[in-house]
Amino acid sequence: AMQLSEVKALASPYTASSRQQTFEVSTVDELISAIGSDRQIRLKGGAMIFPYYGQVETDFATLKEGMLVIKNANNLTIEGAGKIPATLLSQNVGMAIRFENVKQLTLNNIRIGHSLEFCTEAALDLEKCEAVTVVNSILFGCGEWGMHINGSKTVTVLNSVISDCNTYAAKIIGSSGVTFTNVLITRNGKNLFYMEDSNAILFDNAQLVGNQNNAYTTDPTLFTLINTVDVTLKDSVVKGNMLKKITPTEGEIINDNTWIE
Repeated sequence: AMQLSEVKALASPYTASSRQQTFEVSTVDELISAIGSDRQIRLKGGAMIFPYYGQVETDFATLKEGMLVIKNANNLTIEGAGKIPATLLSQNVGMAIRFENVKQLTLNNIRIGHSLEFCTEAALDLEKCEAVTVVNSILFGCGEWGMHINGSKTVTVLNSVISDCNTYAAKIIGSSGVTFTNVLITRNGKNLFYMEDSNAILFDNAQLVGNQNNAYTTDPTLFTLINTVDVTLKDSVVKGNMLKKITPTEGEIINDNTWIE
């Protein structure tokens, strides 16, 4: 089993809120040691790779077969400390990073993906999470999709990129209040979004361009909506995609000043 490092809280000017302790980490085991509630974790140095071999578990995190699972934390910030995004890579063929029952989560200035050439699930998985913000970040393939959002509420993706995923940019299931603001979604699978049992999903100033990967899915539209309502494309651009049709039935998505070609 991996040995965890002792990581001391810093008296840091970067502290996100008065309730958060700040930790600066530069290795995977330091990162895992620092995970908990009311914490701001700043990632230093180059890429961190979650190894397939070796297993470690704490009260708030588990690393197994290259997948990092963070659970039951509140008021947690993980962010890159440098001018360019810090990179987190998984050697797992499934999910790269999963958050379970985490509330008030902020991911800032981070790149998340897989280190392998073929992967079957998402870069970022949110399971029963609430009040999540992904900002100034990049979620990238080879994974099947960039984000998997399940049973979650109030998720905001801001000033970020989702690219190079084989199938969907995101799968959204049983969730509400999901917003993509000022995002670039490009070079993903031709079936861009899968939404089921969800509502209140907003694309605001989003660029959905150049998504032409010939994915395994056979749906003939960019969006697959199953029992999902209140989806809006606002002030956005949809162009250069393999599939030109947005949804099977016109009017399933609200078009508020969005350019579609």
